[in-house]
Amino acid sequence: MRTTTLGIAVAGTCAATLAFAVAASAVSTSVAVVDRFGPTQIDLDPTAGPATITDDFDADTFQVPALSATAQLRAAATARRARLGFDVFGFGSFVSRVGPSLPSGQAYRLTRNHRSAAVGADALLLAEGDYVQWAPLRFAAFSRPELSLRLSSDAVPAGSPFTVQVLRHNVASGAAVPAPGATVRYRRTTATTNRRGTVRFVAGRAGAARVHASAKGAVETPSHAVCTFAGDPRPCGVDAPAGSVDNVAPGSEIRAPRAGGAVRSLRGSAGPDRSDIARVEVALARQTGGRCRFLNEDARFTG
Repeated sequence: MRTTTLGIAVAGTCAATLAFAVAASAVSTSVAVVDRFGPTQIDLDPTAGPATITDDFDADTFQVPALSATAQLRAAATARRARLGFDVFGFGSFVSRVGPSLPSGQAYRLTRNHRSAAVGADALLLAEGDYVQWAPLRFAAFSRPELSLRLSSDAVPAGSPFTVQVLRHNVASGAAVPAPGATVRYRRTTATTNRRGTVRFVAGRAGAARVHASAKGAVETPSHAVCTFAGDPRPCGVDAPAGSVDNVAPGSEIRAPRAGGAVRSLRGSAGPDRSDIARVEVALARQTGGRCRFLNEDARFTG
């Protein structure tokens, strides 16, 4: 099993130090297209030159930065065996198709981390952990909020419970609130979220299934996969054999404090899930001048 470390930096210098440590490695992001495919992890090479993009419908080619949202979509669509179509202009490209043609008057809205992108997909350069979503909408509905869902685990023993939380995101600000009254579908079961935006299901028979959420006036979620196992968890990627590659993000989440707020307590949750995390270690740092002081086990900051 692996151990992951989550660092919480109260001030910018500490955060910059953490970011610098991973700058040379691959940039891991995920992309989803509503109605086409769910979140797909893509590792992008920050040192690579321009990526060549090919239109699957007319074989036209053009180039974009390797870290662009367009390059990410191309890689995810290839992995999901989805065909892409583009309209190419002098100022850049525009995604026109992901599989079947869109109805007249619709186009794909692009959001990063549930916030509307301020630039086109070719110019939107991605950072570690970014989530990018493409959703087919009428132009008049481009300001519509979008839903996201969080699973307590994506690998569950048959007959065991798991929870789903649905959030509603304001795409102008990226702010999120629980989505009570949302409809969540798992296999053939449908349930409505409570005032906290959560709902509970019991895992069915062994195998893969999909979880999906929708609500009136909001963009639905893409489908998320839940793997159910009976006895042996290895088909779901849990306790994978030594030497295998584990590319599933841990289920850990820090809910408080929020960025920019005073630190009076630390709350959150930690796996386990398919990421095979053994434990989660948390470091709390305070910037003093140009240096970082870390909270120790005696509840005091180090020198």
